[in-house]
Amino acid sequence: MKTLLTWLIAGCCPFLIQAQPLSEVLIEMYEMENYSGAIELVLGAESLDLEASYIAGLCFSAANEDLVALEYFDQVLAKEPAHAGALFFKGQSLLFLDKGPEALPFLYKAYQLEPGNCDYVIGLGSAYYTTEKLDSALYYYQEARQLDNCLESLHLFMAETYEALGEKEKALSVYYDAVNSMSPTSDVFEESMYNIGVSEYLNGNFDMAEMAFLKLTEIRPRDIRYIPKLIQVYYAREDFERGDSLKQRIYGAKERGELSPEFLSEGFCFDQFVWRDKRIYAYEAIGESPPLFNKYVFFVAYENGEVIQQIQLEHRPDVLDKGYFYVLGVLNMKGHVDLWQYLFDADVAYPDIKKSVLQVLRQSK
Repeated sequence: MKTLLTWLIAGCCPFLIQAQPLSEVLIEMYEMENYSGAIELVLGAESLDLEASYIAGLCFSAANEDLVALEYFDQVLAKEPAHAGALFFKGQSLLFLDKGPEALPFLYKAYQLEPGNCDYVIGLGSAYYTTEKLDSALYYYQEARQLDNCLESLHLFMAETYEALGEKEKALSVYYDAVNSMSPTSDVFEESMYNIGVSEYLNGNFDMAEMAFLKLTEIRPRDIRYIPKLIQVYYAREDFERGDSLKQRIYGAKERGELSPEFLSEGFCFDQFVWRDKRIYAYEAIGESPPLFNKYVFFVAYENGEVIQQIQLEHRPDVLDKGYFYVLGVLNMKGHVDLWQYLFDADVAYPDIKKSVLQVLRQSK
């Protein structure tokens, strides 16, 4: 009903706008995220008072027109230099324009004017994070944590900063604080629980990782993204039977047409392990297309994620001609190489494939 009334005011009955202050109309439209409608009114207005200029800046910023937004915030600050909101959002616009060093003085002044405003404290911390001043970012995030009514996403900001500082255990502690203090319906709860699962998996704490991913599948039963993470836990324990049973949920979702094109084209990571200083990610194809397809692809990557080699379990007609179903192949900067010494039947067990992949890695130069 409120949306309809706003549309009537802005579109059908312009004379009503004259009866209601423009700033009030703009506030209503901003709150309903009708930024384009508000901008149209602003551009058609003969003049704007201070409050209308401020809301106009907010609308332009929300519409990703930060250069224009700056003009309106400057109009406000020319009349009222200590307008905390205009200072803060001018700083935010400068950040979005990749002008972090220029943004900091405005964000800091807004914080000085209203040190109890959690948004301003978090915003200042985020500006320091953006400018790679991580210790300062953490300082203000910790300060914000002492205030009431802060955004739940503060937990994510803090954990991300700890991770950037290399303090992974502290980051994990923040994620646990988040899930222990939030409703499972919260997006921050979901992201924190996911990060707990990933962290505990990489730490080798597979029981804790399993609990995290099971919780995610419980609260998001139709979200297939968490099933591969749970499969990885079972494969890490060498509980292949349980992992393979979960794969059927993915294939069932495929049959029902519930998988995204990206999921279908890339497959899913069902195992990952470390070999020397490399991390190996094993993917299983879903959208097989005979007569040629790669059932498994092992991506060999540095710690930073840079992939340097692929080892593939390939199905091809020339392999069938030899009386087998799969052959291992290597794809790297030198091109593709068939490894005919590694031939397999259709029902080959995954541990045998993994063993062969490790042999290939040991023989690689």
